[in-house]
Amino acid sequence: MNAVLDIVFTLIEGCCLLYLVKNEQIKHKRQVFFAIFYIVTIFGLTQMFSLSELGIKMMFTCGSVALFYFFILGLSMKKSVFYMIIGLFLLVASELFVTNIGLLFQINPGVKEDASISTVHIIISKIIYIALLVIVQKIISDVNRERFDIKVLFFFVCSNIGYVIVGISIYANILYTEGETYSNMLLICSAVMLFTFIINVFFSNKYSKVENEMQQQRMAIYKLETQTRYYEEKMKDEERIKEIYHDMKNHLLLLEEERGEKHSIGIENLRKEMAQYENYYRTGNKFVDLILKDKLTKAAEYGIHIEDSVELIDIDFIEPLDLSTVFGNLLDNAIEACSFIEEPEKRLIFISSKRENNILVIRIKNNKVNGNSKNAPKKVIHGYGLANVRAAVHKYGGGIDIMEGEQEFAVNIVMPIKKVEEFA
Repeated sequence: MNAVLDIVFTLIEGCCLLYLVKNEQIKHKRQVFFAIFYIVTIFGLTQMFSLSELGIKMMFTCGSVALFYFFILGLSMKKSVFYMIIGLFLLVASELFVTNIGLLFQINPGVKEDASISTVHIIISKIIYIALLVIVQKIISDVNRERFDIKVLFFFVCSNIGYVIVGISIYANILYTEGETYSNMLLICSAVMLFTFIINVFFSNKYSKVENEMQQQRMAIYKLETQTRYYEEKMKDEERIKEIYHDMKNHLLLLEEERGEKHSIGIENLRKEMAQYENYYRTGNKFVDLILKDKLTKAAEYGIHIEDSVELIDIDFIEPLDLSTVFGNLLDNAIEACSFIEEPEKRLIFISSKRENNILVIRIKNNKVNGNSKNAPKKVIHGYGLANVRAAVHKYGGGIDIMEGEQEFAVNIVMPIKKVEEFA
């Protein structure tokens, strides 16, 4: 009977360790192998080591679980160590907590007792273990583990390894201590350690989340800077191409007159290929002209129509990076939102900017898929892009208003027009 209970309780531990990694999308076959190897390993270690060698047994258990996570479940080594520490610490903590409570009632699991009392002790500890595991798993599930930072793991291990060592030492000493000596103090210590550990898990995950957000923010800024440099270089190339185009246009007229109808078809085809350089925007800002042309080409690939009325004459106080942030991000968001619309005639984007007294007003509006539609994107489209747009607008003392309806998304921006010297 005891052997059956041991198998059941060990299986529960293995299932708890699997529950901890449920967000990792592991195949059921791997999970079954993990449970089997865990049961066999724990039984093997129990036979190899006595209670006096508890520390050695725990070391082998930690190593085995980490390796099972790595080899059987296919997790990275960083994740394997992270989950192993959480799972086994909570297991030891729950055992320690219940043991200390037992000492208050003069029940010591290290001394031979009634089998029923020992079974109740184990059942209670497993219930507490499951409850703690559910709480901790909910905490860590809020953080994306795809980009698990080694700094987070190092911080977590260093801040918790002391708890593990002290917990194992206390647990080992309790097993060979009878009476009520220090029982109240041990109970308080174990409760404080357990509470501190959970708080530590919470803040470790918050730290990881903040690090991840900062990394994405840095990547977004780097992307904008790269895009700005690209537009600056392309703007120079566009100017040179336009000059060449006008010269070539005159040469084509002369060739057409000299060659006659025989070569007119080839000349006409060449003219069509060059026509794209004649149709460029004239907003008053060459940098924005290039952005609009680039986004118009991108929108055309998705069958999206852009209606524009952009006037930026004498608007030279906004830096190129900020222009790219505002116009580039908002148009990218609008194009992405429209790309999910099934009906081609509804793929519309409207963009306008004009000067009203000493205020620059920018409006961008686009249709989008209803959030309840099956074609709606699963992730939020407007993320760090809008945060960067907001920061760029506030930099110039402006304001931004975002309005989202069921099938429409609109952004209104107002910025006071100032001289360049005022920002120097």
